[in-house]
Amino acid sequence: MCESGPATKCDPKLEKAWSKFDLETALSKALGKPTRVANDADVQGAAVIKGHGYEVVITLGTGFGTAFFISGRLLPHMEFAHVDFRKDSTFNEELGEPARKKIGDKKWNKRVREMIAYLDTLTIFDHLYIGAATHRGSIAGTWARSSSASPWSTTLPASWAASHCGRTSTSASGGTTEMTTPKTEPNCSPGTR
Repeated sequence: MCESGPATKCDPKLEKAWSKFDLETALSKALGKPTRVANDADVQGAAVIKGHGYEVVITLGTGFGTAFFISGRLLPHMEFAHVDFRKDSTFNEELGEPARKKIGDKKWNKRVREMIAYLDTLTIFDHLYIGAATHRGSIAGTWARSSSASPWSTTLPASWAASHCGRTSTSASGGTTEMTTPKTEPNCSPGTR
């Protein structure tokens, strides 16, 4: 409904035309098949969650998407994209692709770390799944609490580790998650850190 994608001016004519439009029924009629319409983050979340504890799914790309699940059940109507995140800007404005292009990877990665800490403080999630379609291609990561000496573990695909080499740790207070992504980190390998 926006002129040029998220974080751009909304077109009032498009907004009015789509308001209360029954897309599910229109698609079912056009396709001649039963159809469901759902939020993209909710659909991605349903595909990746394990169904145990409090699971949060984040999608990063053109904008910022979220889905929240407790014991495998979706918590509907939990949209964080338009919630104030920092400096009177929303999650969408601070973490969408237009922001990454404007401020660069280093500052944008810092914002992603701030978002993880924010959501951890707010939800005390058991698992956080992040999927992203970025300028480098698609990536996905899983952050999960564990009972080991380090309360966090990160599992990332080899392709992401090769270009980002990320790790997570938690402060002694247990309240702040810090994620670093130096490309020159020694002994950096894919898998759980």
